Amino acid sequence: MIPTPVRIPPVFRALRCIGGAVKVLAIVLVVAIIAGACRTGVVLLTGPPGGAAIGARLQDTASAARFVFVGDTGTGDDRARGVAAQIRRQAEAVPVSHVFLLGDNVYEHGHAESIGSRFLDVYRGVLSLGVRIHAALGNHDVVHCEGSGLRPVPRDESAYERSSGCEVGSHLATPEFGYVDGLRYYTVGIPAKLPDWPRSARAGQADARSGEPPLVEVFVLDSNTLGREQTKLTHGTDQPQLRWLAEALQRSNARWKVVAMHHPIYAPKRCQWFRFRCRREDEALQAALEPIFRENGVDVVFQAHQHLYARLRPQHGIRYFVTGGGGKEADSFHEDERTVSREDRGSFNHFVYVRVTEDQFGYCVVDADGNLRDGGSFVRGDTADAPADPCSAL
Repeated sequence: MIPTPVRIPPVFRALRCIGGAVKVLAIVLVVAIIAGACRTGVVLLTGPPGGAAIGARLQDTASAARFVFVGDTGTGDDRARGVAAQIRRQAEAVPVSHVFLLGDNVYEHGHAESIGSRFLDVYRGVLSLGVRIHAALGNHDVVHCEGSGLRPVPRDESAYERSSGCEVGSHLATPEFGYVDGLRYYTVGIPAKLPDWPRSARAGQADARSGEPPLVEVFVLDSNTLGREQTKLTHGTDQPQLRWLAEALQRSNARWKVVAMHHPIYAPKRCQWFRFRCRREDEALQAALEPIFRENGVDVVFQAHQHLYARLRPQHGIRYFVTGGGGKEADSFHEDERTVSREDRGSFNHFVYVRVTEDQFGYCVVDADGNLRDGGSFVRGDTADAPADPCSAL
C-alpha cells in the first residue's frame, strides 16, 4: 500500500523555505567574516574578560607602532601588579615596543630602596619580553627634593638640591626606568616596525637607526619644574626645558608628535573631602606649554597625577588623556563640558594601549581585569574620534 503523501500547507512551506534561506545566508555571512579576518590578520575577540589581548593578531604584517601609557603606578600592590599583568598580556599578543610611565613611579616618597619592590618587581614580566620602559618624573618621585637654585636650570639631576630624602639621582640612573642619558626630559622615536622584534630591544639598540624618520616621536617632560601648583623652583620656571621642547618639536620630522608628562594641563575637576579640596589643571602650566604644543604640531598629550581615566574633547585640535590609574586606588571626576562623559566617571585602574599607523591614531583603554573600557581612533584633522569597538583592529 502506497502511503498517502502528507500535504504541507502553503504557509508552512513558505516558512520552511525562508528558514532554509536564512540558514544559507547565515553560513555565507560567517564565511565572509572569517575570510575578511584572515585577510586583515585580525582575531575577533571572544571569550571571558582578560582571555585575549586587545588587537591580538594571527600575523603582524601591518606597518604600525604599538606602545602603552600608564601613570601613577608606583604602589607595588595588587592593583599595580594587576595592571602590569594586563600590559604583559598585551605585549605577549602583539609587538608592543614601549611602555611610558607618566610619573609617581615610586610611592610615597621616591626612596631609592623602594625602586625594586614598587617598580622592578612589578614590571619584571613586561621587561622580560624586551619591552622598553621610559619614565617621566612625578611629584612623589621628587617629593623630598627642592630646586637647587642653579640658573639656567640644569637638565640633569642637579636641577634638584641634594638633600636628605631626595633621591632623584637614583631614579635617573636606574636603566630600567629608561631616562635617556640620565636626563629629566628627552625624546623617544618609534619607527613603524622595529627590526627583528623583540631581539633588537633586548640588545638595547636605539629606537630608530634606519635613517628614516620615526613614525611617532614621544616627548617626555619633567613637569615638576614647570607651572605653579607643585613646582620645585622657588622663583621663575624651567626656561631651558621650554626652549628645548619648542626646538625639539620644530626639528622633529615624525608623522605623529606625542607628549608624555605627569601634571595635566587639561583635566576634569576631581574633588576630595566632601568637595572641600578640588584639583583641576595647573593654569600656569597650561599657559607655558599649550602655545608650544599648538605652534609645533603636537597631536596627543598623555597626562597623569589624577588617579582616574579621562578623555578630553579635542582642545585646539590636540587630544588630551588623563591616565593615572596604574596603581593607586582610583578616584572619580566630576562632569564638565570639556570631558567626554562616562557613567563610571573614570574610576578604575587601567592602562592605555596605542596603535599608530601613517594615517590613523588608535587607542584602547584596558582595566586591571582585562576589560575594554574605552576605545577610538582618529586621523589628523578629525574633529571627533571614531569608536573602535571592540578595538580588535588595533
